[in-house]
Amino acid sequence: MGAAFAAQYDTLRGMIDDLIDKRYLDPLKQDVTNDALRQELIQLLLALHQYDAAITTAADFLLEGLGDAAATYNQLGVAHSLKGDVPQAALYFRQAVAQRLGDVELQRNLDRALQKLGKADQQVPPPTAEPEVAADYRGAVDAAGVDDFYWLE
Repeated sequence: MGAAFAAQYDTLRGMIDDLIDKRYLDPLKQDVTNDALRQELIQLLLALHQYDAAITTAADFLLEGLGDAAATYNQLGVAHSLKGDVPQAALYFRQAVAQRLGDVELQRNLDRALQKLGKADQQVPPPTAEPEVAADYRGAVDAAGVDDFYWLE
């Protein structure tokens, strides 16, 4: 039974890889500036628990100087947090906040990481003015995992 399961898993893994190639990687080769597709790819990789692939993709995006840096730093923070590397996650969340000052949802991700590190005293109080947050941003939910974080889309 173990060998049959492993074969089915490999088949499924191949199907997922093919889908990622066709839906994301091939189109990104044609248009490297497609920020929305790249962000979607990173979220998908995180949902599939492919944290290292998500980190590499996000880092490449930053190195290429493409897209929304705040969103990419935020996704790097999420990836490292899900991987269990909370200190690195806090650093990336701090960079996301610096890119988009006043975004209370990004600040919430940073505050959550600082709390996990026992550094709640380093949290920054929310701004007194109403921040500009796009209406299509998805807020964080209380469940642990990918949906526990605020995503810039």
